[in-house]
Amino acid sequence: MLNWQMAERESTEHLISKVVNSVVFFEEFVFAKNKFKSAPGMELELADAVVALDDVLLVMQIKERSDGSANTPEIEQKWFQRKVVGVATRQIRDTLRYLVEHNEIKLANEYGRIFDLAAGRYSEIIRFVLYQASDNLPESCRLKKFHRSAEGGFIHILDVEDYLKIAQLLRVPEDIIRYFRYRELMLTKFESECASLPEASLAGGYIGDGDDKPPQFESFSNLHRMVFDDETWDISRHLRTLRDHTSDPKYHDDYYEIMREFVRLPRSMWRVFKERFDLCIKNAQEDKFALPYRGAFPERSIGFMLFSPDSGYTKRDDWGKNRIKGLINFTSLQKFDQKLEKCIGVQIAKDGQEFDIQWCMITGEWVDDPDLKAKLEVSSPFRPVSEKQQFSYFLHDQQQI
Repeated sequence: MLNWQMAERESTEHLISKVVNSVVFFEEFVFAKNKFKSAPGMELELADAVVALDDVLLVMQIKERSDGSANTPEIEQKWFQRKVVGVATRQIRDTLRYLVEHNEIKLANEYGRIFDLAAGRYSEIIRFVLYQASDNLPESCRLKKFHRSAEGGFIHILDVEDYLKIAQLLRVPEDIIRYFRYRELMLTKFESECASLPEASLAGGYIGDGDDKPPQFESFSNLHRMVFDDETWDISRHLRTLRDHTSDPKYHDDYYEIMREFVRLPRSMWRVFKERFDLCIKNAQEDKFALPYRGAFPERSIGFMLFSPDSGYTKRDDWGKNRIKGLINFTSLQKFDQKLEKCIGVQIAKDGQEFDIQWCMITGEWVDDPDLKAKLEVSSPFRPVSEKQQFSYFLHDQQQI
């Protein structure tokens, strides 16, 4: 588990936008400096924190109580209504309007790379107001979980500490997206049943109860039963070093394209990928020949192929010339065989005491090729594949999706 402390010398906004989001969503997709030029001499500002994950945009407005905790509950309630429910939701609405009204909104991510965040490219925008209040904030305010308006739609409202715990619990960007979809569904479909529930009960319902019934107060117990098995699924370390291992520029040297696909895969698919990655590492260490490992996620028409060539390949005179060619060929074959639009390939070879890891991605509309299909039927380089249900979360004594 990650561990973030609310350092007094740093603002809540800094903690969320520069630390938490950068760790969970990766620096490549986080935009914390959100002022942009709308016209010569004019400048506007998006929400405090923006995260762009392929065709999903997360916008967050953050409010922090700066007057300490000595004020009365009545004063704290007025602050909450004015700043959180009033000003912050209006700022979210302003951000939504800017995204629609401006054809171009160029901002730099945490690496300084410029992207255009205009809203025409997003199929979904998830809206948040996060607040850090004093201890004297009345419980009635803390139970307010969302705000809805004709202009702003559904806006999540939650305490910063609850957001931190959700980020620590879920960790995978796609899982966080799915949680807040679930949260909106539950608070909309079962508003009265969920009105008095703490965030832990909502999170426990997401982990273990399914989305066909409202979570109960006791649903928080699912969090205590959750199996923490990071070693079986966490590939974030590999993704953070991906920029150093991409292959031929003709085949997506831009590692952002590969990362965009992984941040939109749930933990279950991270687990499938990591299992195969670890097998390739083991095979390379033992100089063991094995057929390529594969996987696919039809929901996004994305697949992957992982291969660890043994010394029979790596010690050949033409290895340096052909090593990338083999990676691309295997990846292309997996894409064709599984009728995918995108396929990520990884090749892991032993290079002295180090590992030579190369990535590539092949994209494009699937096109039938009877000759290639016939060749695969006669002499496929792959082991057979089968459909299998995968789980993102496990509870002690029970499996859950």
